[in-house]
Amino acid sequence: KFVLDILTRLNHDDDEEVSFRLDLRSYNLLLMALCRFVLIDDMNTVYNMMLNDRISPNIYTFNTMINGYCKLGNVVQAKLYVSKMLQARLKLDTFTYSSLILGHCRNEDVETAYEVFKSMPQKGCTRNEVSYNYIIHGLCDDGRVDEGFKLFSKMEEDKCRPNVRTYTILISALCGVGRGADALKLFSEISEKGCEPNAHTYTVLIDHMCKEQKLVEARKLFDQMSEKRLRPTVVTYNALIDGYCK
Repeated sequence: KFVLDILTRLNHDDDEEVSFRLDLRSYNLLLMALCRFVLIDDMNTVYNMMLNDRISPNIYTFNTMINGYCKLGNVVQAKLYVSKMLQARLKLDTFTYSSLILGHCRNEDVETAYEVFKSMPQKGCTRNEVSYNYIIHGLCDDGRVDEGFKLFSKMEEDKCRPNVRTYTILISALCGVGRGADALKLFSEISEKGCEPNAHTYTVLIDHMCKEQKLVEARKLFDQMSEKRLRPTVVTYNALIDGYCK
């Protein structure tokens, strides 16, 4: 917000000696930074500043605004920017559709999210790892873990390579439905697929093992983190403390 305030003053300073003016790229970078922290009110301020400066938004501008609202699950507002995007004769791309999938999932409307996902090839959009991760996460959160795994198995058909986030989503889902053995099996396959688990992946498993009072397994996983120089989080330590105190 400090940076936004400074840029606003510079961009609208009446002093003729001040030649600094934000261009389209600057506005887009600022919007992306605000979107990262979901500061939607500030995003709207910047967007309106653009229009006041008579700078036409491009596909990156619209996609960032759509993504910001979708992170909040506000698909209605996101679709207003989709309409503006189409009015500007810009084509919706993979990023746009992926954001809408996320938005519908955050809005607990997984069925619509799934329809958007399935429609992407017909719209001429390639599905990527982000698209898959959003819909797999949505399905798993909706209790449809097996459907999530079916999509996981189809990723290679779409020339998409599962990443650590994909595996972590599925491991978390398996733990959530009491399938710890399957979660460990999937965990053991990550490295074989050329991917490495991160601190979050380990924490999900450690938390599950502690809840199941499988403290030996939890400690082994914790030791593996140290061997791989992965830094445990507060959640990791809390899971272990809770497990040992029961």
